[in-house]
Amino acid sequence: MAIPQGRKRRTFRVVSRQLQQQLAAQFTVLAACSETSIEDWSLLAVTPFSHWLSQAEFNQQFTERSASEQPAIRQQWREFYQLLVTSTPCYQAKYRCGGRLIFKAPKSSDLVIERLLRSATEPQLTLVLPEFNAVFEQGGDDTCWLHFASLKTMEPLLARIRKQGMHLLSPA
Repeated sequence: MAIPQGRKRRTFRVVSRQLQQQLAAQFTVLAACSETSIEDWSLLAVTPFSHWLSQAEFNQQFTERSASEQPAIRQQWREFYQLLVTSTPCYQAKYRCGGRLIFKAPKSSDLVIERLLRSATEPQLTLVLPEFNAVFEQGGDDTCWLHFASLKTMEPLLARIRKQGMHLLSPA
């Protein structure tokens, strides 16, 4: 079905009331009125770089990156997003007016991957990964963030991320 000119195809749909309640109960750290915060969880950066970049390295990688280097970096992100979206059920966490948290399910993994790849032109996404009790936040500078409650629970996913070629860095 062709999408009319000027209209976007929606990537996510609202989940059932029952699932909404389950996700809200599991991810209370995201609720505006919660006593705990996502900052209380462990945090790792996901990036194609093996270390935190110096200012000179940042300039080289972002302001002076050649057009020939861009496809390789984009492909690395595509493979990571594919791993993330297809390895476990994930849901978008989104705030509505008044700070109300809602969750949305992907319509398809391909749509989510394409949406994640458009981060330079659209707002970044926040995804929850219930299986791992984790929150993925997309960043805008070739760095994304994984918040999680337990390293033991996350280890299978972290191993797949490393095997795929991305790097996991602790915040400075």
